[in-house]
Amino acid sequence: MKPKSFVTIALLVFVAVSVIFLIVNQVGNGTTAAISPKDNTSPEFDDKVIVYYFHGNSRCVTCRTIEAYAKEAVEASFADQLSAGKMEFKVINVETPNTVHFIQDYQLYAPTVVVARFENNSQLDWKNLDKVWNLVSDKRAFMSYIESETAALLHGGA
Repeated sequence: MKPKSFVTIALLVFVAVSVIFLIVNQVGNGTTAAISPKDNTSPEFDDKVIVYYFHGNSRCVTCRTIEAYAKEAVEASFADQLSAGKMEFKVINVETPNTVHFIQDYQLYAPTVVVARFENNSQLDWKNLDKVWNLVSDKRAFMSYIESETAALLHGGA
């Protein structure tokens, strides 16, 4: 096994174990992850696409690169939609009480990018862009992937 593959697998296993521990800890304590009215992660808006970057407390270099590339891709390709309020880029730590629900909502198992489309205060569609881990070593391909998948949801399809 190549050293790079081993490190990638080890990091993914670590993240998965951390997420499982967090979920077990939350369930074991009998707590729920309610969203407060002031929580800006709660979708209370009309007709918008949100590009989320989800991460945990521990963040590796690759995780930070995925965040940076995703943000750059969205800002470069969708500047008009961002300035018009039709799109947002949000970075969310899913290991906080008000955001842990995203793990189940979007079936998260590792840090990732998720694109979600909302209309009339309801989520219509979403997609986990899980290929970001495979593409992070090729910035051009990574950014093209983010752009095409986000455009697809922005224009009404997955």
